[in-house]
Amino acid sequence: MLRTTTTGPAGIARYICRAESADFSLEVAYDGGSPSPGNANPVETRVTVRGMHRANAHAPISPWVESWVREFGNIEMPTGAWNGIKLAEVLRGRAFLGLARNLSEVAIGSGVTLWEVQTGNTAIYSVIHSMDGDLLIVFNGYYGFAHPRRLGNIAAFNLLGQEVWRVQLPSDGDIFANPPEYLGGKLKSASWEGWTCTINDQSGQILAREFTK
Repeated sequence: MLRTTTTGPAGIARYICRAESADFSLEVAYDGGSPSPGNANPVETRVTVRGMHRANAHAPISPWVESWVREFGNIEMPTGAWNGIKLAEVLRGRAFLGLARNLSEVAIGSGVTLWEVQTGNTAIYSVIHSMDGDLLIVFNGYYGFAHPRRLGNIAAFNLLGQEVWRVQLPSDGDIFANPPEYLGGKLKSASWEGWTCTINDQSGQILAREFTK
């Protein structure tokens, strides 16, 4: 996964994240002005998604060539710093996006949306796949996150967009503040109150908590 930050015209920040397989690249580019007050989106945003294939399918080091492009306009995006943002995933010859509050699959050949599901009431901050490649693990932004059954902002979906599990809150009144990642083969995420939790990536159960703040 590539993550870059550049400065465009008039000081507008441009953030790019990209997921790649051997022959396909899925890129999300986000252009935005200065943040609005509170939890609002940065003003004058533009989100562009590109699908790219190798110029020579038989040469794995040949350059990428744009196959299709989609403009999403000023959609809801995570606010604040983009550290850890991961909005694209390429898995088993399929392409997945986490844009606004929705996880979706797009056709590799055309970019057409094949299915879409809302994952929470805040914008998606990160999408990764489980170690076995069977699940997409989604992290929704913690600021303002709420769930009707008081569950957490990390959830796993199968490759058809069906929710398989959703993690419990790390403790009463706490919430996960960092995108989950695999460390030493174990799925971990840190909470707002300073607990680093180890999560079973097949069930969503919190296996261990360590105070690290």
